[in-house]
Amino acid sequence: MYVARIVLFFLLTTVIYSCSNQDGNAPTKFTNEEGSTLPSSAVIYGSVKDSLTSFALDGVTVTVYQGATPVSATTTDSSGQYAFSEFANGAYTMNFAKSGYISISNSAVSVAGVSLNINKSMTPPTQLGQIRIVMSWYGENENVPNISPDLDAYLLNTSENTFTNFEFTTQSWADGSDAALDADSTNYLGPETITLSNVSSSSNYRFYVHNYSNYQDCASLSVSGVHVDVYSGGSLLKSYDIPASGGGGAIYEFFSIENGQIVDKNRYDETIPITDSATISQCIP
Repeated sequence: MYVARIVLFFLLTTVIYSCSNQDGNAPTKFTNEEGSTLPSSAVIYGSVKDSLTSFALDGVTVTVYQGATPVSATTTDSSGQYAFSEFANGAYTMNFAKSGYISISNSAVSVAGVSLNINKSMTPPTQLGQIRIVMSWYGENENVPNISPDLDAYLLNTSENTFTNFEFTTQSWADGSDAALDADSTNYLGPETITLSNVSSSSNYRFYVHNYSNYQDCASLSVSGVHVDVYSGGSLLKSYDIPASGGGGAIYEFFSIENGQIVDKNRYDETIPITDSATISQCIP
């Protein structure tokens, strides 16, 4: 019996260690061969980047709360990395704060015997009249092989039928507005960041994600964990998560800006014009 306990402890320790060292912010799930109960605790770790430059952010205070009670806090190192010891299974929230950046508050996480790799991007406050859109997604994870490594953010000005994206990184439109792709990511995680300035009340804008590298897999975009935050001034205006089920395709529209107001869309839409029609998946009739 004593030997069996030692073997069991070694196996659980090995599994937890291997999971905590995987890349990406998709939760790493595991069970043993017999399908027995998962461990009662797990670690939380990750990294924080500047959404405009994609550079690592050091000195970010990361605090984990259970309810209204802070249970642990740490700061990111020079590589933007942070790590906590194990937390008991349960629901938590995480706050990320650094001077000169908009804080991320009440980011929900659920510990359920899995190692959680939580990566974030933080943005400085925008200037007057600007709206900033920050998109991120899961990193490479062997348990979810069809996560797309390269997703593209698109901002379409429907009045002029032109857009800001990886090919057209800056735009100055006749309605007086302009947009810039501040950050472009081609190998998991993001961020992809677009800043829209001088928003015109006479024009409509549409923001969507295009599955550039894995468009032929109709389920790839839905499992990539795409998250979008919309900021103005020093505030977070809106947050969106792509649904993990209930649809599929290469293009997903999160919202539009109509008469200066954000309007939720949350739909797969392959009628949106993109630069290369060959990359449309045709998953949606």
